Amino acid sequence: MFQWFEERIQNIEALENQLRKVHTSIELLVAYRRDLAAATGNFSKSAAILSNAEEHTGLARALAQLSDVEDKVSLSTVLYALSLFQTVLTFSQSIVS
Repeated sequence: MFQWFEERIQNIEALENQLRKVHTSIELLVAYRRDLAAATGNFSKSAAILSNAEEHTGLARALAQLSDVEDKVSLSTVLYALSLFQTVLTFSQSIVS
């Protein structure tokens, strides 16, 4: 009988370690997404500045459109990272409870 409890305790401890690793990995993913969003936002601003300085109208228009697209990608990346972080918090709270 004691062995059964011992096995369950070991299983629970192994599961806890695995969940901690998953939690750490997801936190890193959120941080990477946040950094990617910041870099994409910086690229978007740079493309906008370059489009304003470009003399060729076709190229200036293309750069402006690229800037708009990158700005939207940056925003969606931030929203995705926030959503993922919220999921992690909810998941963590449900494990603790």
